[in-house]
Amino acid sequence: MNYMNHQPFPSLAWETYDQNNLRYISTLCRVKLKFHPTKQTGEWELRPDPEQGDLFGEDIFYSDNEEEVIFESDYIPYKPKADLILNAIARTPNNVPMPSWICGIKIVSQNNKVIIEKYLRVYGERYWRRQAITGIWHLDKEPLSCTQLPIRYGNSYGGKILITDEKGNQTALAREETNPIGCGLLHKKHPDKIVKAPQIEAIFDPITAPYTHLSPQGFGFIHRSWKSRLDKAGNYDEAWLNDHHPQLPHDFKPEFYQGSNSDMILDDYLMPNSMIELTNLLPGDSIQTFKLPNIEIISQFHFNTGIVEKEMNIDTVVIDIREDNETKWAVYISYRNRQLIEENIEKTIFVLKN
Repeated sequence: MNYMNHQPFPSLAWETYDQNNLRYISTLCRVKLKFHPTKQTGEWELRPDPEQGDLFGEDIFYSDNEEEVIFESDYIPYKPKADLILNAIARTPNNVPMPSWICGIKIVSQNNKVIIEKYLRVYGERYWRRQAITGIWHLDKEPLSCTQLPIRYGNSYGGKILITDEKGNQTALAREETNPIGCGLLHKKHPDKIVKAPQIEAIFDPITAPYTHLSPQGFGFIHRSWKSRLDKAGNYDEAWLNDHHPQLPHDFKPEFYQGSNSDMILDDYLMPNSMIELTNLLPGDSIQTFKLPNIEIISQFHFNTGIVEKEMNIDTVVIDIREDNETKWAVYISYRNRQLIEENIEKTIFVLKN
């Protein structure tokens, strides 16, 4: 099977199988966009980057933690819904140091319907401190003031507690499987008396007591090995190995392919011209906006008996604004669909919709 790309964005078509062993052609096209200021303060225009670059062939991690994903591989065969990803830094209004503030993102459709909104409360450094006599943990009442905080899962609730024996061997006393790289995990036998507390919370689910389990809060990718995704990967047991390998297990759920935090997975796919509003995530005005461009892409599947055309779905939007320099900001929009193969297919062609 051949594929031809008749539009300027990197694309790929490849053969895939689902959990029922049905055979598909998966198609992918990714558009890289850059930010351009408009005449309106706090408003940006997204334009295609002349240098689109290659598709992400593998996961790309933060250099200081190879379990925290910046960009997930583009080689995902299918997503049942859309993922919203935001790599960003929370910034205080007017760059004034504060112990705590709100940041967030909202998407509004062309007809002014709110599609999704998520807000977080962020804090300066704060700690759990264990009282020497009672052993009770107390959270700092007043965090340190700051002007920025990277929205990363290392600053959210989670983590692991390691203990070291007299031979220097380490074992895990406790581990938060939903976010093993986080902070603030406590245990009555914790070897430390001071523990970094989470600096990112859901605004309606704050930390109120020690030992409370909280869902990881953030805007970035959830690693495939973390519990919320791994639970959907299916059972790779001996029966699967003997009878079904190398195909997906029958209990595999396509939701495994969704890389977003659970409350940033949309109910459907995104549409062009959707408006995105950011709160305290860019330098300057607290609220800043931009629209997804009116770019629509079609896959043409050429079978022996004729041509099938499918409009590709916007199933992933990655907003990468981690840098202070606006020339490095980018938005990556992924378009996907898949076509069941029931006869011989000759080629797949990607075209821009007029």
